[in-house]
Amino acid sequence: MVSLHPPLSGLPLAAALGLLVCEVLSCFSNLRARMNGYRSALVLCVVCSACLSFLSGYQASSDLGTIAGDVERELGKHHALGRFYLMSALFLGTFFVVGRKARYGKHVLLALYYAALIAVVSLTVWTGRLGGDLVFEHGVGVKTKVTNPS
Repeated sequence: MVSLHPPLSGLPLAAALGLLVCEVLSCFSNLRARMNGYRSALVLCVVCSACLSFLSGYQASSDLGTIAGDVERELGKHHALGRFYLMSALFLGTFFVVGRKARYGKHVLLALYYAALIAVVSLTVWTGRLGGDLVFEHGVGVKTKVTNPS
């Protein structure tokens, strides 16, 4: 079965960094109005890419078979951080939507939104590094291609 996790695992980092750049650019008063549409689209991309990456990770790990020792522990850390990442992305989307609709307490929701954004970016980088270590150091998910000698 084709593993969708490798191509989908890059989307969360691109969406999270794009959202971070969008938030930094929106600090400038002349760009704030332009960034609202981009911000909404990027928040949606962060939440959707988090869900897709998380689900494809479990699909990819179901094909691994039995692993033991340090690799199993590292894979467990990667899965745990993936769950934290998914939850922080869902919190990010929730704080964004509720913050736009709120009449009172917008500053509290904005602070929670920025905290969730920092958590999303940090967890994306950390989880991606652990996933890269699993592939490049331990060979998880790597299959050798056997060719018939002619």
